[in-house]
Amino acid sequence: NGVQALESLKDRMDDITRDNEGNLMEIVELGRKSQEIGSVMEIISHIADQTKLIAFNAAIEAASAGETGKRFGVVAVEIRNFADNVMNSTLDIESKIEEVQASINKLVVSSENGTKKIKTVNDLAAQTLNQFEGLVNGARSANDAATTISFSTQQQEFATSQVFESLKEIEQGIHHYSASTQQTNGISQGLLILAEELNRLIEGLQDGSQ
Repeated sequence: NGVQALESLKDRMDDITRDNEGNLMEIVELGRKSQEIGSVMEIISHIADQTKLIAFNAAIEAASAGETGKRFGVVAVEIRNFADNVMNSTLDIESKIEEVQASINKLVVSSENGTKKIKTVNDLAAQTLNQFEGLVNGARSANDAATTISFSTQQQEFATSQVFESLKEIEQGIHHYSASTQQTNGISQGLLILAEELNRLIEGLQDGSQ
């Protein structure tokens, strides 16, 4: 159960790692786009500055023309005011972009720190999982050894019972041999007595014949 739980945890940590890496890439992409926007705003600011300069020169030329250039002077002033507004708006936008870039940099640092922490937890989970797997493998080895020992013990018990049966048969054989030996000794004793009697009879017969 512990191994299964750790495997599930490790899979989830891997998913979180992949999601975090994806988010980090998106944040970096946002930072790149904000830098591109900043570059465009610099171009707009430069154009507005040039427009302002052209409008200023046009206003001078209109003033030099007197009544003839009066209307043109009004237009030049409006263009200059428009350029001023564009430059002010550009400065505001650049300020906002800098704030966005600062926030993005913080997010990048935070995401990198989160990635490191996730990796640390993932490594610990993997290490613990390896230890659990080692315990499981050890338990399996011990179980296999116990099974082998049990089988060997059964074989020894069977062999011992066979030895006991053989000893019983030998003991019975010894009893039979002892009984047979006693019977043989009795028969031999009887034959010896008969032989002695025959000897006496033969000696008696010999004495009578003499």
